[in-house]
Amino acid sequence: MNSPINYLACVTETKLFPESLKGDFSKLFFSITTDTGVKIECKSAEEFKNSFLIHDNSTQFYRVTQMSNICLELPDFDCHDCVAIPLCSENDIKEITGYLIEGIAKKWDTSVEPHKIINAKNVRFSIGEGIPIANMERQQKGRAFTTDSFDIFKLLAKFRESVIWAPDNDSGFCILNKHLDDYTFRIIVGEKKPQTNQDLFISLNDIRNKDSADQIYKSIIDQSNLLRAKIDTYLNQQQNCSESKSRAKTLSTTPLTQIDAKSTQWLWKNWLPLGKLVLFAGESGTGKTNIAMSIAATISNGGNFADGSKCDLPGKVLIYSTEDSASDTIKPRIMSYGGDLSKISVVKGSYDSKGCLKPFEIEEIEYLYKYAEENTDLRLIIFDPIVSLLKKDMNQANYVRQALEPLLIFAEKYNCTILCITHLTKAKHAISLKDRIIGSQAFTAVARFVLVTSKSTASNEYYFSVIKSNISELQNVNLAYQIDTADVGENIQTSTTNWLNLVYGDIDELPATSESLSSNRRSSQIDKAKQVILDKLKEKNPVHSQIIKAWCYEYGISESTMERAVKELKINRFKRRSEWFWDLPEKDIMT
Repeated sequence: MNSPINYLACVTETKLFPESLKGDFSKLFFSITTDTGVKIECKSAEEFKNSFLIHDNSTQFYRVTQMSNICLELPDFDCHDCVAIPLCSENDIKEITGYLIEGIAKKWDTSVEPHKIINAKNVRFSIGEGIPIANMERQQKGRAFTTDSFDIFKLLAKFRESVIWAPDNDSGFCILNKHLDDYTFRIIVGEKKPQTNQDLFISLNDIRNKDSADQIYKSIIDQSNLLRAKIDTYLNQQQNCSESKSRAKTLSTTPLTQIDAKSTQWLWKNWLPLGKLVLFAGESGTGKTNIAMSIAATISNGGNFADGSKCDLPGKVLIYSTEDSASDTIKPRIMSYGGDLSKISVVKGSYDSKGCLKPFEIEEIEYLYKYAEENTDLRLIIFDPIVSLLKKDMNQANYVRQALEPLLIFAEKYNCTILCITHLTKAKHAISLKDRIIGSQAFTAVARFVLVTSKSTASNEYYFSVIKSNISELQNVNLAYQIDTADVGENIQTSTTNWLNLVYGDIDELPATSESLSSNRRSSQIDKAKQVILDKLKEKNPVHSQIIKAWCYEYGISESTMERAVKELKINRFKRRSEWFWDLPEKDIMT
């Protein structure tokens, strides 16, 4: 490591400190004779501070007091109001070893009253030696910075951050590492990338385009928090992995005597259960997002839902939409329903390691956990569309299940509803609305509740329906609505939902919404069974026959329907060690 820079009393206008200057100080910390013959001596840095400096809250450094002729090279110049930055020893950052003085020194004509300035010079010199330091005695925020930029050093000090300046970032980090406890997070901010600890580095190239000091500081802190979150996540994963390895493999079980029985809680009675993931599907143009905004507005203001029932648990709503603009779509629609705008927030994305905004990813769910911890009245999260969170093929059932599992755990932990919006495929033949939901059928299997919108072919009405639920009291009840327009704000027109009456009947059987399925029900069930079997076998083959049978049972497919589908697909069935397995026919394996 480089030795600390020796700052000798000098006059300079350069931005960096002259590393070549060396000092040979006597046992006295400071001694100077003014032009009037007065000799001033200080035995320590503390005595020097008490004699010549006062604390400055605006910079978190010190200011030189009046009539302080302390520049050895310019003893007849007054350094009043110059900034004094503490210096510390590399071996002990709590020991103040001197002060760096910078500012404008003035020479006064004392022969006239009032005194007049007859000369002024920019000065930067030191009394003592060491490295610049600020606020290291505090560390109240649980973090400390090192930087090779003196401008950033002064900026962080102004905002009461613990920070040191060092000639290179590797040296600065070593100094922090040597003196700070394990609970203080270290961050490197600078011009040049360090050779080590690059995962803790914030480059100034990523923040130079900020317009103000406040924005630069905010960008640094945002990136620092992101770095800390990533490090904490990694350490937690390592700890969990270590703990998992140390434990013997066994089942995790809980006796029912230790589980509290409870009834279903509702955000919207019979329509939106709390603590669950709800899938909301519909064709394009049927007003899915409009209905979601109507629900969000009602939850935000504690009003009445579309069926007239009161929202008994008002609270906050979080919206992540990759299809609609917050300014010209989401906010105007919320306004049209009278929503409380202070209770509804839009997720713009998340910041990467460079501080750049990027789309939110399901792997970053720890950010949702943090938001929920800080907003205990969070009631609803809307993902529009849910497929925007999926990186891989949404037709792979196992992947869809694994991707949505963190959301299920989150919803249950924080007792909020997660509304996942998706689309319906176009109906090429008579098929149920549930089977038209795009992607793997794991979407409908994972969701405990499935809502759908559909359009009447006989009028300009639409229907909002529950098509999957094992907890709702509603059976074959649909809310009719029309899509209308409304004026909000200053000459802003937006679409809105105009709720009508209740319509009773199976939404798939209503003549106005689709072809009658009665004559095609059997064939559509066989098609469904084929798709389920092919999905499973394409993920992994061969597959034990009991696994596929259980899979079909979960999707409501009878054994007879499954057998017909197997015959039509010409599935290979063979026995291995007294167990039956199924495999794709050869032509499907080749494709």
